[in-house]
Amino acid sequence: MAKILNILSSPRGEASNSIKLANAIIDKLKEKDPGAVVEVKDLLSSPFPHLEEAHLNAFFTPLEKHNDENRKAIIHSNQAIKEIFDADIIVIGAPMYNFGVSSVLKS
Repeated sequence: MAKILNILSSPRGEASNSIKLANAIIDKLKEKDPGAVVEVKDLLSSPFPHLEEAHLNAFFTPLEKHNDENRKAIIHSNQAIKEIFDADIIVIGAPMYNFGVSSVLKS
């Protein structure tokens, strides 16, 4: 039984072609593994904070020297890393804006 992480980043919701494509890919994966579990990470409904000085300071501070500010700054990053490591398959629905990835997904 596979665990699929579906990362969505389009503000168009169900009208989004990238979401439709991601859903079609997941449907094909579930045909091969009907017991697969899908976890959806919608970056529009729960946005990820953009990098700030506090985040970078925490990333470059050794764990044994982390204070409360460091731990608070990297909580989102640690959560995202856990979700990625827990997944067997990652499907990323990424719209193209001006031949690039949206800032929501970049963050």
